[in-house]
Amino acid sequence: MPIVRNRLFQPVGILLTDGRALYLQSRQAIEVSDTDLDSPHLKSMLASEQLMLTEPGAEGQLSTETAAQESAGPGPVATKEAPMEAAGGTQP
Repeated sequence: MPIVRNRLFQPVGILLTDGRALYLQSRQAIEVSDTDLDSPHLKSMLASEQLMLTEPGAEGQLSTETAAQESAGPGPVATKEAPMEAAGGTQP
C-alpha cells in the first residue's frame, strides 16, 4: 500500500472521495489504499508538494542511497582566490 507523508510542519486534513477525511500531524506518515489515491484533494496536495507519496519498498532503497552518499563525505570545496597583483591593488 502507498504511504502518504505530511511534509509540512503543521497538521493537515485530506478529504477523500467517499466522504472520509484523513488527518496527519506534522511530518506524520500513513498508509492509504489505492482507491484513496483517486481523491482530487489528495492529488492537488501531492501536486503542490505538501504531501509526499512513496511505496513501502522504496523507503529502504532511499535510505541505502542516502547512507552511501553520507559515508562518502562532502565533495571537494572550490575556493576562489585572486592574487592582489592581478586585481591591480596593493596590500593595505
